[in-house]
Amino acid sequence: MHVNLPLQETPMSLTVSRLVNRRMRNNALKQKPATRAGVMVTGWGYQGKTETVCEVAAGFEDAWLDMHHHLNPTAVASTWDLHAPVAYVQTPVTAKPKSTCQAVLDFFGAPTRSMNLTRLISQVTQSLHDHEVKALILDDIARLRMHRADDHDTLDLVRANSCLC
Repeated sequence: MHVNLPLQETPMSLTVSRLVNRRMRNNALKQKPATRAGVMVTGWGYQGKTETVCEVAAGFEDAWLDMHHHLNPTAVASTWDLHAPVAYVQTPVTAKPKSTCQAVLDFFGAPTRSMNLTRLISQVTQSLHDHEVKALILDDIARLRMHRADDHDTLDLVRANSCLC
């Protein structure tokens, strides 16, 4: 259950907010396709982790959209121009690489039916690039199971796309 109450700032939430904000801004300005540093915020339930990260992300998104006049500076001709500087995805309860990729693609409304993991990873990478996503927030990423070598492809995908977890 979510309640629309003001976020109570604490020394920890201020530290997390500064770190997340700095990481988002630094990653957004990187030009090379190298892996970007992410942030994983951990703690007990109902401590305000998601709310803190989402509040920072909302401020970042507003500033980024204002800076680009709400237009995607790298829009692909003849495609639907969804400029999403921040993508928020709730990690599935029984998270596996395939279901995590499907959840990311659901954010964009992209079809995922009968795609194998390799195709899903490729589609996620393309969607994040096409929509100019600068920050990918994967809520409850600790649910992702990383038991097989194929699973690490998903982790690499997450790391390669300015990720906050």
